[in-house]
Amino acid sequence: METKYSSQFTSHLYRETLKNHGFQQSMGQTGCCYDNARAESFFATLKKEIIHKLPLYKLTKDEVRIKIMAWVEGYYNKKRRNTANAGNLAPLRKRDQYYAEQKAA
Repeated sequence: METKYSSQFTSHLYRETLKNHGFQQSMGQTGCCYDNARAESFFATLKKEIIHKLPLYKLTKDEVRIKIMAWVEGYYNKKRRNTANAGNLAPLRKRDQYYAEQKAA
C-alpha cells in the first residue's frame, strides 16, 4: 500500500522494473535525512563552486566534463578542507599525516 509520501522511487512499478532487470533497490526509511548525506553534500558543493560559475551555454558537454574532473581531481580531492576528519585537513594532507604517524609508531 502506497503512502501519501510515496514517490516514483518507492512505487511498486519501479521496484518490479528493477527486479526484472536484475537489480535490488537499496534505500533507507522514508524521511531519513542521512540516506544520501555525503552524496548530496558533494553535489551541493559541486554546483556551488563550479557548475553555477560556468558559462554552460558556451561550452560543449566534453568541455564541462573536463572542467568538472579538473575541479574534482585538482581541488576537491586534494586541497579542499574536509570537515569529516579531525583537523579539517585536505585528503592528501590527512593521508600524509596518517603515514607519518604509522612510521613513527
